[in-house]
Amino acid sequence: MEAKAASTSSILQAVMAGRRIDETEALRLFEDASLPDLSAAASAVRRRLNDPARVSFVVDRNVNYTDVCNVYCTFCAFYHKPGSRDGYLLTREQLRRKAEETKAVGGTGFLLQGGVNPDLPWSYYLDLCSYLRSLGIWVHGFSPVEIQMMARLNGLGLEETLRQLRDAGLGSLPGAVVGGILLGILETFVSAYVSSVIRDVFSFSLLVLLLMVMPTGLFGRFLEEKV
Repeated sequence: MEAKAASTSSILQAVMAGRRIDETEALRLFEDASLPDLSAAASAVRRRLNDPARVSFVVDRNVNYTDVCNVYCTFCAFYHKPGSRDGYLLTREQLRRKAEETKAVGGTGFLLQGGVNPDLPWSYYLDLCSYLRSLGIWVHGFSPVEIQMMARLNGLGLEETLRQLRDAGLGSLPGAVVGGILLGILETFVSAYVSSVIRDVFSFSLLVLLLMVMPTGLFGRFLEEKV
């Protein structure tokens, strides 16, 4: 235990001194470093690279444009199966009101995600992005699961799908991949699944926030993927 503590301590000291750590060291921190120690090191790096007196943030709103989904995972607790009379799809008027409410409190964007709805045509997603941008809303939208569904739907492949979404108004992409793992997707598929979408996202200058939120003990060896 003492050796592990010394190892993580030396790595964190190197971080705070300005050295960029390698993947092996990052993995060691993931596995053994305490949250308070990681937080202190992250704060030190932020203060070194930025004005210590300034912290930036955005005000946005989580908007689930539809709750109809054919994935049937246990990640959310509100979806409805395709064909259910209880399922919903937000109208343009509902989206407009949400945009106005968001901007009224200083918000600038939507975190836009929904179910994987097989009844929506490809044109719906392009129109959705375009409409929200016309309202002055930054579109931070769609998970890799949704993006891959769109690519299968339109037959254009990931690259062209992302290009058209970007041109329609998609500004950034949340990269949560936990849904794929919770669905029981084959472990050998996870890495290719993540990298194929995220690689193409970067190639088209879309911002991406990687949220590798894996429950403790679930496929623990995929910490390497998080690093």
